[in-house]
Amino acid sequence: MLSPDAFLLLGDLIRFERVGPDRVAGTPTTRWAFEGDMPAFADQIQMLDNASRRQLSGSLGAGADFTEVVRTGQMTGGLWVTNEGGYLKRFQLNLAFDIPTGSNPLTGSRRARKIALAHETVVVFSRHNQPVNITPPAGAPPPRRTTPRVLPTPRATATPTR
Repeated sequence: MLSPDAFLLLGDLIRFERVGPDRVAGTPTTRWAFEGDMPAFADQIQMLDNASRRQLSGSLGAGADFTEVVRTGQMTGGLWVTNEGGYLKRFQLNLAFDIPTGSNPLTGSRRARKIALAHETVVVFSRHNQPVNITPPAGAPPPRRTTPRVLPTPRATATPTR
């Protein structure tokens, strides 16, 4: 079940707003819209870079820094939560980024350009609390087992106000 309190875990990174009643595949739901605070996401990427001593941000080539592309990007979407049971029925994510390409030595162009990237994902969930049997296609390689990595997170500090 998806509790509205789960939205609070994303804190300052994503702002949620209750849109109101809706229906998905005939099921009564409550629709929530969300918008990502992309500068805050970029700050988190930079913080993880510093904490892990690994370069997560890095360069995208032509002088484009990943954190700056994220900082100026857009993330919006929606969640449709069933009124009975609180299950996530539909999820929608929209991402948009402008990636600078710099000059092009092959064409002789010296003007900086940007490539606009947009992506939309929509997932509709059904058959909650029912068993599911997933069989890989014939000839598919077995799934790889990977060890999860935990990145250190800096401790939050509070400064008392006077």
